[in-house]
Amino acid sequence: MIPSLRVRRSSRRAAHRLAESGSTEPSGSTEFSRRRLGPGMGLLLSLAASPATARANPNEGEARSIVRDADRPYTVVAGEGDGASTVTNPANLGFLRGASGIVDFSLMTPERRRRGSGAGGFVGLPLPLRLASVGLGYQLLLPWQPQSATSDNSPLDGGTDPAAADDRFHKVTVALAVPLGAWVRLVRPAAKATAEALDRLSIGIGYSRLVSASNYHAFGIQQIDVALSYWPSRYLALGLVGRAVNLPRTGRSDSTDPMEAQGVLQPAVVDPELAIRPLGTPVLDVAVGARISPVVTSEGHRFRTNRFDPRARITASVGGVRVFTEAETLRWNPVVADEPFSDPRVAVRINAGVELSFGRFGLAVAPLMSGGARSTYGVDGAAARLRLSQERHPTLASPRRVVTKLALARYSGDRGLWALVEQLDAAAERRGVVLVETRGMGFGYAQTEELREAILRVRNRGGKVVVYMDGASLRSYFLASAADRIVVHPTSSLWMVGISAQTLYFGELLERLGVRPEFLRVAEYKAWPEKLHRTTASAPVAEQRDLLYTDTWNHVLRMIARERGQDARVIHGWIDDAPLRPVDALRRGLVDDTAHPDELDAKLEEWLGRRVRIEAPSEAREHAHEYGRPPRIAVLLVQGDLVQGDSFTVPLVGRKVAGDRTLTKEIERLRKDPSVRAVVVRIDSPGGDVGAAEAIARELDLVRRDKPVVISMGNVCASGGYYIATAGQYVFADATTYTGSIGIFYPKLDLSGALERLGVSVDEVELGRRAGLRSWLRPYDEDERAAVQAEIEQTYLEFLQRVSAARSMTIEQADAVARGRVWSGVRAIDEGLVDDYGGLREAILRARAIAGLQSDEGEVEVVPGPRTRLEDLRALFGVDLPSPLGEAGGGVGGAVPSTVALRSVLPASMVLALRQIPVSLWWGDEPRLQALGEEIVVLRD
Repeated sequence: MIPSLRVRRSSRRAAHRLAESGSTEPSGSTEFSRRRLGPGMGLLLSLAASPATARANPNEGEARSIVRDADRPYTVVAGEGDGASTVTNPANLGFLRGASGIVDFSLMTPERRRRGSGAGGFVGLPLPLRLASVGLGYQLLLPWQPQSATSDNSPLDGGTDPAAADDRFHKVTVALAVPLGAWVRLVRPAAKATAEALDRLSIGIGYSRLVSASNYHAFGIQQIDVALSYWPSRYLALGLVGRAVNLPRTGRSDSTDPMEAQGVLQPAVVDPELAIRPLGTPVLDVAVGARISPVVTSEGHRFRTNRFDPRARITASVGGVRVFTEAETLRWNPVVADEPFSDPRVAVRINAGVELSFGRFGLAVAPLMSGGARSTYGVDGAAARLRLSQERHPTLASPRRVVTKLALARYSGDRGLWALVEQLDAAAERRGVVLVETRGMGFGYAQTEELREAILRVRNRGGKVVVYMDGASLRSYFLASAADRIVVHPTSSLWMVGISAQTLYFGELLERLGVRPEFLRVAEYKAWPEKLHRTTASAPVAEQRDLLYTDTWNHVLRMIARERGQDARVIHGWIDDAPLRPVDALRRGLVDDTAHPDELDAKLEEWLGRRVRIEAPSEAREHAHEYGRPPRIAVLLVQGDLVQGDSFTVPLVGRKVAGDRTLTKEIERLRKDPSVRAVVVRIDSPGGDVGAAEAIARELDLVRRDKPVVISMGNVCASGGYYIATAGQYVFADATTYTGSIGIFYPKLDLSGALERLGVSVDEVELGRRAGLRSWLRPYDEDERAAVQAEIEQTYLEFLQRVSAARSMTIEQADAVARGRVWSGVRAIDEGLVDDYGGLREAILRARAIAGLQSDEGEVEVVPGPRTRLEDLRALFGVDLPSPLGEAGGGVGGAVPSTVALRSVLPASMVLALRQIPVSLWWGDEPRLQALGEEIVVLRD
């Protein structure tokens, strides 16, 4: 017996002579063991054996390109991306939001004459800023075949050893994907619409190299793929891959003969696919595609594939279960021993299986079948897939042991509030257990009310909520009272001493400085000008304040009493006796237990009667499973003082500013975006510049012509904030919201007295009867005062007309509830200024209903996005600096309040005083009419 020969870079002619002489590897022990132990163990023995020249006739069985990958449970060209996209469609890597790892296995019985066995590992990784994604892949390809029973060992290409084509080999792949939308954002930050349009378009390229010590056709072969993926809508995905576009030739030798040196041409493949989701969700996915080979080799049968192989795939997904089936035609070369006179024919491979998802881990299995190849349909083998990913996928796993920990210090503003509400509603859906830590909570009473309602929804659905307090104010206890159980730190007292509202008056200070305030207003309840004119509140203002804060006080007491099962008078007594030591609070029933933070696990296990694990919510991004943008409900945040210009946060002081230029651009974008089905305007603003309020309201009026506009009032929606609210067709407010303050004033200070004391004189030249009307260097004369008052009253009338039209009132009815008066949310409902009690969640549900969506349909998007510190400085000082690449950090909802930095150099009381000055009063180059509410108080609880 002549020993076997592994053909490497030797002459093809010499290899062919060896093949013709019948040289093969001895078949005795390995083949005998395979037959005795069955096909499964036989496969393992073959894999473990040293690489050698295969003994099959390469011209029998499945025709398959040497550069084609191993079979897998299912292949996605158009659709969701994962690590395997490195080889299936590199462009899909561009849709990854986190690292994704895939391990594929495919084993087929050699007697079935299929050549798709192998194993592979793939990793896809998005780069920072998601400007690109990279993929890495390794495959062990096993196109093994049984020993041929025929004498037809004709060469593949005029001299190459026919056996070498079916030896195992290795394939290493690197890929790059570029999502185009991210690059548009980087190069043209203002082109948001273009960036969003290109967010679902990605291009990719892959490079592979085949390596083998025994397979002559896989020695050093290079393959280049180019790819495109486009998700134009949630119903449709398109994919296109050009495989082996470099037209590699295999089986090359060192022969000097040009014809022999060319090798076998491997077919280039154009692989288009169209995926359709009839319901617009992953519940049902139908895909059709084809492997189109414009150039096919004419040498031998082993690599001569069909020119057109259609493919179809159907998947159905519910929760963490996906059922799939896939079919594709292939070219089949008959086995000579079975069909000695048959020609090649078209067969079909069929895969069908199930995939189970457990969040970041997934497993798919499928039998591999074929029909039309051998005499009957049959099972050729099996394939499996393991997935590990950073992204969050649907899950079958029950999180019964997990207690979700929500540390409120990490959440700020209405953006953070909504993130908390979503977490709590998700816990309610799964009937989970939530641990809420109140330390560092920065929410106002209205926001706290909405969190209470979310906690109650968890309890009503069968979940449980525990609140842990390290010390407590009345506001944090107001939240905690909604929970099943309140646990406090054993050494931290409960400082729930009540509500204290303090207002600063500067009248006497200005008089001492020689400054004379000349604010003109409409009407008697418009309290802000009094801060500069007087040393204490007027009777109308004092009356409204007493009523306002009494409403808040009574509501808080009632809610605490209801949830703690006590009379409101008992709660009043607890507050009057505060601060309370934890042991006293436990004895009197304020709290249910005490514990140090490291004892919470044991306390929860004791209470629940089972083992638990406390975990913060996963920060991993959700897997991109929607093809196009789903229907969206946009939540537009209007936060802070209204000014003309850009939005920003005042550095150090931390006071927010809502600029009309920023907001009107955002509203226009929402109006033109067809995926935005409704707009919810979340207002937390005391008002400010009248012109800014009118510009924002006008843009919302245009949106309302085409889409629902629903208003959600936060802590404060007053004056200019209420002006914006008139653009909505339905208005929600919390019981503790401060709203109304429908009135106008014009700010002016006469600084001439102060200048005179300083020895400064002013020389003025005025051309025009009222040229000096806006000057702060002299007082009004009678004509100027009358002109300004007339302007204020006309603007107030326009305000009333807008309110009366929005609220279906007469002008007289609107004036009766206006005149600058501030109302609590509960009274605003009674007075007709608000439609219903509710928070941001209720407003979103209402918007969905008006838009014709289901209650859980439509993705919620909070806009505008959080601003960086550098962007704040640009807006404040007008400095044209390049946009930063990082996002605002410090938790959910934006950056950590910058007052933290200021407190390191100034007393807290001085920081509070600085924050009392509305930005709209000093922002801009001249005084403007103000619709500013009476919210500037130091409210302590």
